[in-house]
Amino acid sequence: MILHEWLAYEGWEGFDSALHFHLPQAIAQLRHLQLDTLADTLEQADQRQQQLRDALAESENSIDLAMRINQDPFFNRCQDHFNQQRPQLDEHLYQWVEQHLEQFPA
Repeated sequence: MILHEWLAYEGWEGFDSALHFHLPQAIAQLRHLQLDTLADTLEQADQRQQQLRDALAESENSIDLAMRINQDPFFNRCQDHFNQQRPQLDEHLYQWVEQHLEQFPA
């Protein structure tokens, strides 16, 4: 359920905002599904976003800061990698549900 909520939030608010929404829990669930590369990507994006916030927060307002984050090449590579891996995540979630159908109410 955490991943469903996180993905819905990411779809509505965007990748940069989703990094503030239950990220540790989402990463834990990705690792549980053995999607370590995707979990690592989210951790790297979160770390880069925090680095940029720390470096720029003193001199810029939140709109300028958000623009800088979304224009950062490393942050954008993380976002692109997430988008490339998203179908794999959807497939893993689908397989998990198929394997655990007995856990869902009829």
